Amino acid sequence: MALYTSFRRTRASRFLAAVSGYSATVVTSAAVSVAVIPIVISTSGAGGWSAIAVGQSVGSIAAVLIALGWGITGPALIARALPDERAQLVADSVVSRLWLSALVLPVAAIVAWISTPLYPVSALLAATNVATVGLGLVWYFVGVGSPRQLFILDTLPRALGSILAGGLLWATRSLELFAAVQLLFSCGAVAISIRASAGRCGDETNWVWSLRWSLLTIRQQMLPSATAIATSVYGALPTLAVAWLAPAGVGVYALAERLGRYVTMAVTPLHNWMQGWVPAAQDSSSINQRIRAAILAAITVGGGAGIALYLLGPVLGRLLGGGTISLDSMLIAGVAVAIAATTVSRCTGGACLIALNDAKSVAISSFVGAGTCVLALGVLVPPMGAIGAAMAMAMAEVTVLLYQIAGSTNLSHNR
Repeated sequence: MALYTSFRRTRASRFLAAVSGYSATVVTSAAVSVAVIPIVISTSGAGGWSAIAVGQSVGSIAAVLIALGWGITGPALIARALPDERAQLVADSVVSRLWLSALVLPVAAIVAWISTPLYPVSALLAATNVATVGLGLVWYFVGVGSPRQLFILDTLPRALGSILAGGLLWATRSLELFAAVQLLFSCGAVAISIRASAGRCGDETNWVWSLRWSLLTIRQQMLPSATAIATSVYGALPTLAVAWLAPAGVGVYALAERLGRYVTMAVTPLHNWMQGWVPAAQDSSSINQRIRAAILAAITVGGGAGIALYLLGPVLGRLLGGGTISLDSMLIAGVAVAIAATTVSRCTGGACLIALNDAKSVAISSFVGAGTCVLALGVLVPPMGAIGAAMAMAMAEVTVLLYQIAGSTNLSHNR
């Protein structure tokens, strides 16, 4: 009995250590981002904030294209691989993503430029800054179970860059300098992460820079990449749709969406842990139990997160908006529903269905969500503006969740 109790305490301590480690990354990133928003709005106005938000939305799509779906399958592949195999996975992923960057980054820069005529350079730099996330190795650090390295090598450089950029923006009121400094530190974070992970993997890595070889890696990652692309599209499209169809509402929607993103970040440590815990089950009975437990936990956390966002959103919006932007309760309600559904679907898809070797259902759910979002945006944004965009996002996320829950339930019963 004493041995069993000790074992459970050990597992609990490991869980708390892992979640706490990942939480440090989330808390730091969120705190720095929250601190920077009022500086951007107060120095550059709603127009400057809108340009940064649009650029970041464009960059988020570019980042997913460059990332090639490694964030979905990478943690499991790294966790199961031997050290030498990890080395080759890192090398192949980096080379193939650099080739993709040469194609994707110019297109993202052009889209950001033409979408924000008042601050085109700032939007271009903001898009490129966010796009660099696609070159990062967050999935590698999650796979090896090293939240400490994730924080030191990726989170900290980006956070320091944002702090310095915010200070320079306050002093100079140059939005272009703000975005350029952020981009510089983000590139540094990518370079440091690649250097450190390559050194940790060993010296026997075969770095093949041939485009033909990289195309093989790209082909292997097509399904998870398609999943990530579809998810990114319906995640970023609402901001762009408002910019194109109801431009007066960009600043309002961008602020509400940013609050929702912070809530999503807050539950990310739990999701990271689930990605390793659910697939690690030893037999069918255990994995079914873990799937049920994970979904129940995600529903509880997601529901609580949505309620908290709905209740606190208007207050936080006034604080972050500096009194110049206020958030409608209907707008916050739509974002809250979307965030609650997203919290659960990240568990049912990224943890449960992947553990059941059903990446196909995850991909299909993302395509269904993207289609729902596009149709809803076209119908709701012209008459409702930012509120219509929030409602469209909520409809898309709920659709994804319902599809994934059905897939998890059917597969777990048929194992």
